[in-house]
Amino acid sequence: MYAKLPRKQVKALLEAIDVPHDELVCHRDGTFTIRQHYFYGGHQLRERMTGRLQRFTHATILRAREVFWTRETVVEVHFAFEQR
Repeated sequence: MYAKLPRKQVKALLEAIDVPHDELVCHRDGTFTIRQHYFYGGHQLRERMTGRLQRFTHATILRAREVFWTRETVVEVHFAFEQR
């Protein structure tokens, strides 16, 4: 079961541990998705985002992927916090 944290708390946590993100989506099941857009050269951005989440929080990474478009790429990380 996932802990359902408030959006403000998750946003503050992401800013405190310096996880880059343009969007934060809260899902009904208690999971979250963050997206970061970049143009030409966000090398290792996915690894940096997931690494910081796992290192500084007790987040479980459910999916991490990159969506490629013509010039823009979106890194999307879907994660949740385990209920303790």
